Amino acid sequence: MREGNEGAEATYRIGEISRLTGVKAGTIRFYEKCGFIGPVERTANQYRIYNKRHVFRLRVCRLVFGGFVNTRLRRESLKVLEASAAWDRTAYERESGNYLQAVEEDIERAKRAIALCTGQMGRKGTQASEDTRNSEEAQCSEDTRNSEEAQCSEETRNSEEAQCSEETQNSEETQVSEESRYTKKQAAAMTGATPEAIRNWERNGLLGRYEPYQRRAYGQELLNRMYVIRLLLDTGYSMMAIRAFLQAYEEGRPEEAELLLTNPREGGDLCCRADRYLEALLHLREKAVQLKQMGSEMKN
Repeated sequence: MREGNEGAEATYRIGEISRLTGVKAGTIRFYEKCGFIGPVERTANQYRIYNKRHVFRLRVCRLVFGGFVNTRLRRESLKVLEASAAWDRTAYERESGNYLQAVEEDIERAKRAIALCTGQMGRKGTQASEDTRNSEEAQCSEDTRNSEEAQCSEETRNSEEAQCSEETQNSEETQVSEESRYTKKQAAAMTGATPEAIRNWERNGLLGRYEPYQRRAYGQELLNRMYVIRLLLDTGYSMMAIRAFLQAYEEGRPEEAELLLTNPREGGDLCCRADRYLEALLHLREKAVQLKQMGSEMKN
């Protein structure tokens, strides 16, 4: 070891820093070539000399690489590497915090998508609305019948039926109008996708029919579908398999839809894939927490 520059207390040869960090020498050279560990000084005879900042950056690389789960998290983690290489503590703390938040959001999205997949494609809300409407209609009919029997008046019966019908219609119209609608950009932010990905899903028929070249608004049912699509893509299902799965559900063939995602010949059924995916995200969260905590070690 020698006295180093950049305010570091000691310097290391490549073999020494490899043993210290557990990163192979060839991998260290590759990280240097990619710019992940910052510039490396050389001696007069061209031996590489590393310092404690390089040790820190290699620790960051070890936590980042090997933990990629999807494209979005890959982009966020690379920002952490860039801040580390630039030795910018403010940027590092910001980007590592954003990365941890992105992982947390994907964990919640994955849990939601798994629940939707194992349920009925987000139609619970629709079914609940239908049950409520049927209950209201049944109650209205009961009230009207009691009124008819009590008053025996045709005029009263017609008036109550008209009033009940109008109230039910108004309630349904209000419910439809109050449903939140989102732009493509908003839907992408909520589901962790990109606007380009959503356009691709539309072109491949994964989001139902729509008019091309027209602005489209997305309700909760389509958002639920996007959560499911993203989970299935991230766990290795092809566009064709996902389209067949969604089509089977839309056509009222849930048993066939389930078989499309639980065929052992496709590399594991949905439950196994989803469990592995969620487990990978939880493991990634542990690494993201470590990355964020390392920000306090950066000193100028």
